Amino acid sequence: MLTPLHYRNYITVWPILFFLITLVSCGTINHRDNIIPIDSTPRHAKVFDEDKKFLGTTPFFYEINKERKQNFTFFENESKQEMKISYKCALNYSESLIPNLLISLLYPVGTTWGAISMAVDYWSGDLFTCAKGIEINIPNNLNNGPLKLSAKRILILPIESTDEKIASEIVALWKKNFFSIQTTDSIIPMAKANRSIITNGLSDKRLWAPREINRQDLWPLGHEFSATHLLSFEKKSEGEVTTYTPKLYDFFTLQEVQETYLKPLQINDTPENSLETLEIIKESVLQTIALIPNSISASLSFDRTILVADSSNQSVGIEGHRHPMAFPKFLSIWGAENMSHPYLYDSWDYNLQFSPAIALSAWEANLDYLTLQMQSAILGGKASINLHTPFGSLGMAIGMGYGYFYALGSDQEKFIFTEWPALVDIYYYKFLTSKLFFKFKVSSYGLDRKNPSIEWKGLRLDGWMEAGASLGHYFPTMKSTLRNLLPF
Repeated sequence: MLTPLHYRNYITVWPILFFLITLVSCGTINHRDNIIPIDSTPRHAKVFDEDKKFLGTTPFFYEINKERKQNFTFFENESKQEMKISYKCALNYSESLIPNLLISLLYPVGTTWGAISMAVDYWSGDLFTCAKGIEINIPNNLNNGPLKLSAKRILILPIESTDEKIASEIVALWKKNFFSIQTTDSIIPMAKANRSIITNGLSDKRLWAPREINRQDLWPLGHEFSATHLLSFEKKSEGEVTTYTPKLYDFFTLQEVQETYLKPLQINDTPENSLETLEIIKESVLQTIALIPNSISASLSFDRTILVADSSNQSVGIEGHRHPMAFPKFLSIWGAENMSHPYLYDSWDYNLQFSPAIALSAWEANLDYLTLQMQSAILGGKASINLHTPFGSLGMAIGMGYGYFYALGSDQEKFIFTEWPALVDIYYYKFLTSKLFFKFKVSSYGLDRKNPSIEWKGLRLDGWMEAGASLGHYFPTMKSTLRNLLPF
């Protein structure tokens, strides 16, 4: 008779899981650049720190000291007015204070860790967050007419296109036709800016409208390139004509700005049914690159349930164990999948996506009369829905894959087969840095019950479930790099 799975003591297990989840929310792990904008009305005011060191002329981006209160002096040239202001970053409740306090409730280990984590956050400055910039109104009663405008430094956001080279050609054509060579404004070289734009997650389709971007995610770009304005192109297709309309935004206020060179560019598209074979192949290659997984992860599996059925045709859970040949020994699940950039989701939001997935799994189970060691490699696709919060993301995915399975019985009998298992995942993930993420996932693999691949003395293997905590690495520029390697 089958032995049911003896579940662990949840009073012990769930606090540990809660500890792991809240651990990744501490401020030091979720470090953000402490860049803020400094602006004034009117602009072109000179700004000095408390040591009378000149910092810049408004508006500009500045790297603030998070740990202490800082004093700034603004001097407006036209009115000769001088104003002082103090600035201090606010407490980081969502990523440091609240998570660390919750950890501290898990006595005694959590209490110790919470205190250490809070101290580390304070020492590193990440107990604070600089979510607001400095903006000051300087009284000016003089009627000296409008201030002379300074030259703009324009950073162009990516154009909506699967082909980055075509997007670059569109921008180059617009610059040639409309961006006057006599203007004092300048455009930051796209080749130089694109890598930083992609790394900061601003190439996602949802974010081609600057006002939809979290301002705090834009500030490091403005600081890196000393940019004053953002330029985006709105795309609209009508029949065989696509119109790209440029929109210019003030980098500091995200208010739209008008200029004479902001004229739409029209491109005649080639009808799809007349595309040459080479163009069809090119588009297929680009779409394939878009599906390539952009992250890898390795997991520690700590809870497995092997589903088997006896002559009564009812599935029963049997406790599984780590495969003795797992490599390395403490890891038992490897994976690769598509991840969305962490900067896209740092507030309440959701998204739907399709992602290819690669899963390598290994386990051992003691069945009646048989000890079974299973190794599997599954390549498939999943449709997922993700709910994003300031504390991480929750999601569920369903899909199917093609799997290769190798099982070895205790009597050295081998079971080698291929099959299309059903896949279901429920997971939580949180980015620790801009590239490193933590993920807790419960995965279910369902095998064909009508035509079972493994039957042994009246037992049938129906599938398995496993839970694991993983660390993964996200490669934000991988797809862009692959596209740039193409000869076309």
